Amino acid sequence: MLDWLRYRYNLWGLHREKHAARRSNARSWQRAQRGQDITEALKNIKTHRWRNDLLIDDEIYQLEADYVQRQAERLLLSIPKFSEISDHWEKSPFTKSWRLTRPAMLELRSAIRAEKKERSELARSWLTGITGLIGVLIGLLAVILGKR
Repeated sequence: MLDWLRYRYNLWGLHREKHAARRSNARSWQRAQRGQDITEALKNIKTHRWRNDLLIDDEIYQLEADYVQRQAERLLLSIPKFSEISDHWEKSPFTKSWRLTRPAMLELRSAIRAEKKERSELARSWLTGITGLIGVLIGLLAVILGKR
């Protein structure tokens, strides 16, 4: 649970940073239109937008890949073995760190969902049995206490 909260908080921060960069670009464009220095501003905006969007998107992708990998490890699922020539791993163009590819992440996510579903079904079956047992105990107590 704490891992999920940390993941969601970091993801929210990255999306917020991306949104702030886009707002900054829009303000720069408006200032450039007022000053009629559009070509220079457009060049700066394109450079900053490309850099910010691609870097932030790369960080988001890395965060998602790390989170999926941690979830799979926690549930004791098999993660594709690392190999530089594998179809399951790719190198980030910006940070040069290795991460799972999108198709490998999708496979791992479906395995995680299946494992969680299986575990929740087991918990539900125990819960119904325990609920029935508690009902029987309450009934017995009512009968025993009612005779006095």
